[in-house]
Amino acid sequence: MKKVDLKGVFQGVIYINKKDYAIDLLERGLAVCMGGRFSNKKYEEAENLARKNKTGLWAHNLNLTALRGDTERQFNDVNFSKTGSVIEVKSRNEFYVEPDGCKRVNVPQNPKPVEKVQVGGIYAVEFDGEYYRGKILKEALNGKYQVFFVDYGNYDTVPKAKIG
Repeated sequence: MKKVDLKGVFQGVIYINKKDYAIDLLERGLAVCMGGRFSNKKYEEAENLARKNKTGLWAHNLNLTALRGDTERQFNDVNFSKTGSVIEVKSRNEFYVEPDGCKRVNVPQNPKPVEKVQVGGIYAVEFDGEYYRGKILKEALNGKYQVFFVDYGNYDTVPKAKIG
C-alpha cells in the first residue's frame, strides 16, 4: 500500500502469486488509473487496452473522469508492504487478508455453554463444526445471535447453543 486518501481509499499494488493484480484488473476494465503524479506506463497501457476493447467499465458510455481524479487529492503516506492470503472477499471494497506468519489464537474446541450471552462480548463460536473467536453483534430472532468472526472477517447467525 502506498497512499491513503482522506476518505480511506488506498492506492497500491496487490500481488497474487507474485503477479501484479492491478494490471489484470485494469485489462479487464474493472479498475481505472488515477493518473497525475501517480501515473504508471504499464497501468496506463492496460487501461487503454480495456478502453479500446470496450471491456468492463468501458463497455458502457460512462464518464469516468471523476474516478480518475482530475483534481489533485490529498493523500497520507503509508508506504508499507505485507504478504499474506486473501481469506474472504465480501465486496470490491471489503476484503480480508491474513498476514503471512500470523499466529492464531488457540480456541478451545469443547467450550462450556454460556448462560448469558453479552452483545459485544468475544466467545468461542461454532462454525462448520469447529470453534472460532466470534464477537456478538446483536441478538437476532428465536434465541440466535449475529456473530462477527474476528479472525476471518465473516458473519453468521448462530443459536445460543453454539456459543461457549
